[in-house]
Amino acid sequence: MDELPLRGRTIVVTRSAKQSEAFCSQLEQLGAKVLSLPMIDIIPPQDPEPFHQAVQQITQYNWVMVTSQNGVVAFCYALQEEGIVPSQLTNRFVTVGKKTKKAMENCGIQVELMPEKFVAEEIWALLQHQVKAGEQVLYLRGNLARPYLIEQLEQAGLHVDAPVCYETVPAQGSIKPLYEQLLKQKVDAITFTSPSTVHYMIQGLQTLQSTLPITELLCNVRLLAIGPITAQALQAHELPVHGMAEEHTVDGLVVTLCKLFSETSQR
Repeated sequence: MDELPLRGRTIVVTRSAKQSEAFCSQLEQLGAKVLSLPMIDIIPPQDPEPFHQAVQQITQYNWVMVTSQNGVVAFCYALQEEGIVPSQLTNRFVTVGKKTKKAMENCGIQVELMPEKFVAEEIWALLQHQVKAGEQVLYLRGNLARPYLIEQLEQAGLHVDAPVCYETVPAQGSIKPLYEQLLKQKVDAITFTSPSTVHYMIQGLQTLQSTLPITELLCNVRLLAIGPITAQALQAHELPVHGMAEEHTVDGLVVTLCKLFSETSQR
């Protein structure tokens, strides 16, 4: 087996620049040529007041849910600004994913619940047996989070505050170089780590594309999704999903890439 399973492959990473460094490094170590072309950027919320007010009142919540590393960063910074010592919090904390859990623990917060799979439905499947009607829940989310968790919690009789603690917006400057590489057929695979990376890429390509359909522009490119919700975003644009990470993490995506191209080279 080739020690460099991605040797000679050009892989596009669409994750935000702040989060993609380790991912790009992993791919390069496996022989890939990496094009870091972020489709998204992470910024503070346009209206930060609901978030800061919730943090100021943190002791009133029975449960605190943080479902991404971006949320952890925003939350820990807000605690610091308010002079709140994380290790002294008595709330019950829920996270999604090992890296998000580790980020919380590095902040000094012990995590009580973490689902095995990193989608909202799995969070609720785990949480519904733990919560009680009338409890207060703080759900720290991004502006593009699906409403599923809020709906399930409220239907179960819980009181939910769900302030936006960060926003995902289209990144600037990546679409044109991606388009040029696709026209030259220089791209072997594009990796997507959230539905927004899919939507903003398609949106951006459509502004440049005049005659050739997007599906044709991408016809020789392998498209890989980090998980089922991101895969659904590709399918919603009538694009194929050539691979989906079994473990819905960047590490899982690396494994899927290696497997895909190992199988391709053996044909």
